[in-house]
Amino acid sequence: MRKSQESEQPNRWPGSKRKRFMDIVLASILLPDVLAASGVIATAIRVIDKMDPYFEQPRNGRDMKPFLIQKFQTMKPGSPQITSLGGNHPQATRLGNFLRKYHLDELPQIFNILAGDMSFVGERAEMTESDEGKSELEITLAQLTEKQQEEYRRARANSRPGLTGSLQIHMHTSKFNEPEELLGARGLSTIEYAQNGTFFGDVRVLAQTARYVVAKAGAELSGPKVDYEYSEYSAQPDIVQLTAPQVALNEAVS
Repeated sequence: MRKSQESEQPNRWPGSKRKRFMDIVLASILLPDVLAASGVIATAIRVIDKMDPYFEQPRNGRDMKPFLIQKFQTMKPGSPQITSLGGNHPQATRLGNFLRKYHLDELPQIFNILAGDMSFVGERAEMTESDEGKSELEITLAQLTEKQQEEYRRARANSRPGLTGSLQIHMHTSKFNEPEELLGARGLSTIEYAQNGTFFGDVRVLAQTARYVVAKAGAELSGPKVDYEYSEYSAQPDIVQLTAPQVALNEAVS
């Protein structure tokens, strides 16, 4: 009986103080190198693209509270705020596609992590506003069943968005055909992480992210399309094994 009750308890790791402590320690260790690399990138943007190198955008954080995400500027002024499906963007600056391909535009988010707005591992922070007519939250919820919508809201209430995650490194955005498919998969991934995220799972995702960047996989990361099964922390370290939620996603977007 006791074992059954314990199994029903929610997963505490994604929103725990231990995870927050790990974020602070790791961010502090990486900060000098990030600052050095950021200085080079910021100078290159000013010289080559002749624009302010930094970019802020409102995003939904823990408990859906908005915060300003920090990034390097990769888009031309006036570019529409839409859900990106990866690949070379026609509105990108001269350096933009290169920075986006290798995720170097996300280096300033280490300050979001230190401020407590984000974590190293988690699901992507949603845009609070979009030029597509609906917010990313609205589009995400539209792809989920009523039960999944409740689970998604609960997941977002208890965990911070992340710089990287299993879905990001195993399924590049260019592998999705429509923004709705991408946002639906992110929604399911958010639920999965909230339910199954662990310390060792985070360590593995960080190691896979480092290997992903070093190998310069970028936008060319190969993998299956949307019709696979998903589990945020599968037994196989190099293959994302998605489970049942994908069935509901396929029904929702069909």
